[in-house]
Amino acid sequence: MQKKAYSLIELSIVILIISILISGALTVFSGSANNKKITTTKNRIDEIYKALGGFLLVNGRLPCPASIIAIKSTDATYGTEGTAAGNCTAGGGVYASGSSNLVYGLVPVKTLGLPNEYAEDGFEGKFAYIVEKNFTTSSSSTTFKNAIATATMTLNELPGGVSQVITNDAILALVSYGANKSGAFNANGTVQNTRSSDSSEMENDLGASNAFDKNLVFNAPDSDVFDDIVFYKTRNSLVSDFDAFSLVNCLAGTLNLSYPTAAAYSWPESSYNQVVLSTTSCPAPYTTTVRYPTRRCGAFGVWESSVINPCTSTT
Repeated sequence: MQKKAYSLIELSIVILIISILISGALTVFSGSANNKKITTTKNRIDEIYKALGGFLLVNGRLPCPASIIAIKSTDATYGTEGTAAGNCTAGGGVYASGSSNLVYGLVPVKTLGLPNEYAEDGFEGKFAYIVEKNFTTSSSSTTFKNAIATATMTLNELPGGVSQVITNDAILALVSYGANKSGAFNANGTVQNTRSSDSSEMENDLGASNAFDKNLVFNAPDSDVFDDIVFYKTRNSLVSDFDAFSLVNCLAGTLNLSYPTAAAYSWPESSYNQVVLSTTSCPAPYTTTVRYPTRRCGAFGVWESSVINPCTSTT
């Protein structure tokens, strides 16, 4: 009995089916590998943030960035805070914004007690660590307790290409440049990768002239290119997360009271939950008992609105 051979058309169909199955398998594998790298990136961000909170509680400030151009395999200072005194001086791989008080560099993993690999995301690009300098200083005149941000970051989303502000008072951010690594620094690289042509991704990198501004894009859902992973915190969210309310003072303040006569009373800088006397005593007829209105310093450096022991009784 003569066997019938496959026709060219039948062979073509079989080959096409096999190709589709292989392509699908490769797509699933590629997607699974990418998801694993995203998970690694987010897990490392979580650990970095915990370490930043621990550093804050011990030192009363945030650390300065490390050099983002340091080479992991050869540089003994890889991941070391650039300025131990906490003044975040630009130079040597730490960059300052030309229009604000922000600095850009590498996560100081060695200073934070983390393994070197935590300075990089799951795609082997270095995380960018951006921080407001006023919250890194350890000088006697300005500390985290009385720091006032002069350059906070604005985080945006771009649905439909229209910018929507998520927050405009972030004081720290961590940026992974994703799988395409556009604008990232490689673990053993000293030069920024080729920048993306996507305007949203360009907003998050260091810039063509090692310059950056205070704007970051958190998400651009309509972009086919944007794959950055951005983490940020405001001062208040940072304080809440680590129960660090004692690290934010109420600055010296004045309150106008109308009884018994209109007058302005002042209170000195005070720590959280502290009840302090006004620097001005109550007027007559309360001066016979030398009474002073008192106030309590509340959370996040905000004085409680009500006055304790006001000038309303001589008893």
